[in-house]
Amino acid sequence: MTVGFLYGLMTTSNKFHKIPIGGDIGPKLKLLRNGYIRYLLSAGGLVASAAFGKSWHPYVSASVITVCASIMASSIAFPFFQVPNMVSSVYFGDVKPVALSLMDGTGIILTSPIWKVFTGVLLPRFGWSFSWSMVALVVGVCGSLLLKTMPTVLTMQHEQQKQHEQGMEP
Repeated sequence: MTVGFLYGLMTTSNKFHKIPIGGDIGPKLKLLRNGYIRYLLSAGGLVASAAFGKSWHPYVSASVITVCASIMASSIAFPFFQVPNMVSSVYFGDVKPVALSLMDGTGIILTSPIWKVFTGVLLPRFGWSFSWSMVALVVGVCGSLLLKTMPTVLTMQHEQQKQHEQGMEP
């Protein structure tokens, strides 16, 4: 998974920042949307592996789990590591480190009970298939919320870049 995170972070960051914004944020949003679609498809592969993997050859099951987990990690790496930085730099400028700490702390406070429910209640009772389905559902809902807020962030970022290029303070 670590290799998947690194690969996804490097490749998606390069693609994302090479896209000229020029008023059209569609290609950047499409790149983010495609990452979430890949994540959901790979989570589906993990659900299938959890449901049917016992009847597969162990090497096939291990290969499917490895490939799906790597794709999942590479697909979520950019939103996980870069989007909070983009949001904090656009909305919080001078207090960016404080905003990042606040977002990180809020994320931990909100996700800790969710992970406790997944690992303490759902996993022992319903198994990995249901748990991976729930994780995919949560990431899908959060990804759709992110895609609704990103146009504002990208537009503000573009305006700040134009002001900076013109020599004005944002």
